[in-house]
Amino acid sequence: MRINNSDNWFYKAGIVGFDRIIRYNEDFCNLDSGLYNYVVHDNYIEFDEKLLENFHKYYFNYFFGRYNSAKDQEEKIRFYIRRCEKEDKFKDNLGKIRELVKNNNKKIKKFEVKEVNRCLEIQKELGMVKKYSEKNKVEELLNEYIDILKDNYINTQITLNKFKSILSKSFFGQVSFLNVCNNSKTLAQQEDILFKDYIDPILVMCKLNEILKKNDEEMLREFIEECLLKNKRNGEIEKVLKDFKKGLFGKIRKEKDAMSIFMQYNSCSMCGNEVSIGSNYYEGNFVPLAISNENAENMYWNFNTKHPICSLCKLILLCTSAGMTDIYKGYLDDKYDYNNKLYYGFISIDGDLRDVIKQNNNLANKKDKDSKLQAYILDSIAEKEQISKWQLDNILYIEFNTDYSSKNTKMNYLNIPRYLAEFLKSKSELLYKIKDKKVRVEIFDAILKQVDLKHLIDKFLRSTLQENEQYVVNVFPIIKVRVYLKLYKGECDMVDKLYDKKLNYVYMQGREVGGILKSNSQENKILGLSYRLLNATKATNKKEFMDTVIRIFMSVEKEVPMIFLDVIKEGSLEFEDISYSFISGLTSQDSKIKEGGEK
Repeated sequence: MRINNSDNWFYKAGIVGFDRIIRYNEDFCNLDSGLYNYVVHDNYIEFDEKLLENFHKYYFNYFFGRYNSAKDQEEKIRFYIRRCEKEDKFKDNLGKIRELVKNNNKKIKKFEVKEVNRCLEIQKELGMVKKYSEKNKVEELLNEYIDILKDNYINTQITLNKFKSILSKSFFGQVSFLNVCNNSKTLAQQEDILFKDYIDPILVMCKLNEILKKNDEEMLREFIEECLLKNKRNGEIEKVLKDFKKGLFGKIRKEKDAMSIFMQYNSCSMCGNEVSIGSNYYEGNFVPLAISNENAENMYWNFNTKHPICSLCKLILLCTSAGMTDIYKGYLDDKYDYNNKLYYGFISIDGDLRDVIKQNNNLANKKDKDSKLQAYILDSIAEKEQISKWQLDNILYIEFNTDYSSKNTKMNYLNIPRYLAEFLKSKSELLYKIKDKKVRVEIFDAILKQVDLKHLIDKFLRSTLQENEQYVVNVFPIIKVRVYLKLYKGECDMVDKLYDKKLNYVYMQGREVGGILKSNSQENKILGLSYRLLNATKATNKKEFMDTVIRIFMSVEKEVPMIFLDVIKEGSLEFEDISYSFISGLTSQDSKIKEGGEK
């Protein structure tokens, strides 16, 4: 049996997911794929169909490993315990521990297990802790609580509900075992549902094809009778078997031979190699890119909503969730909750399938969930086995956030154009001068989306001026990133060391002026002057900017540097480079500054 590579990125994701499921079960569940001749070639995966006989178990094993609730909760609890070691952090982190225990207990109560009483007692005892001196008691209670969470039945049920919720919400909706009506069923029963809906049709069709090639009608009759005796059959495959029985072995023979029946089925619109036994591509196959076909006939040519797909392609699409990598965008505003900040990413590359699998595994293996894509690209550049500019230029990165219940999908398609590949190869160290990790990730995302960084520079500078802002980030390194991006994009002339020194000089002039205003007890002026400069820059109002700069230097009895005259000249120093550098220096004297970049 073969699974061929595809031009469709989501099908590639399914292939990567299929391979991950097999590899996971090799590593942790004693699967020997060699017994089934499992091999990944340059353009396809090949294996004996018997490998699929237990694939429903492999599938669940993989997601139990990936979303192990007990492991996840233990990591969080251990983190909070470490934070509680500091007395000034004890109260805040104890509150987070109580909330975590409370949320877990809500889940445990649904299972009606004997441990629920002790869980509620631990919750109550944690609520009675008031003093830092009781931190050892807190740790003892939490160690006991972790052991309860590791109970096989409790962990299985919580993890099962967790990953089913993820698959339903972001990938497949309420199909098959993901339907809420199956939540009360045991794990084995839900595995059987997956087998019946996705795997059994493939195995039956493989055997059917094998018999058809032998052209042995008696063997075909026996096989059909044997299959129909089994009760747990998918409706589609049962119809196929009955079609063959009625057409060839009914009271009146209606078909010339078996192949004439076989040819009546549509070929798969996705792979083109197999026949569809009744399934059509729709939202239940992959929610982010599908719509409810029957409710959107007007969107289809000639109102034809049928896109037949074979049973093997259905299974591969079910593996897309395993092929994606969790990408957490922690820099997004607080108005977004965790689910709205969690995206799923995939790297699509033309060519060797083995390279697609390798690169996506490299992405998934990056430890920091907030900056996996950035780490993947920058680490790939830094490795001895360097990724070439051509390879970077031919990467398509897709990320999405989907909510099935609200029918809402946010999807980004990002590639790395040649100029950006050259920038990352030559100047990636500039990004690491942005010390604040969240800001660096936000900048990197903006670069990939080819958004002009001046919008973020303006946002960060304005946040500096907000009274309720606890800290701000030095944006000067971001200004330099923007300058070099323009250079590689061909939007400005050569950026030499002299240009770099001029920007540093302007930045230091801003720091010096800000320091003088502060020492003269005129710090309150910085706010109004900075807003005026920012507004002038945003409106590209050079006259307003120069008027304000002259007023500033006159107020501190300093001569206006000649370099500022360049802002009124075309083709010289970029107006925005000068203005943002000066404002960055001017605002950096504020006592709220947090180290965010170079000084």
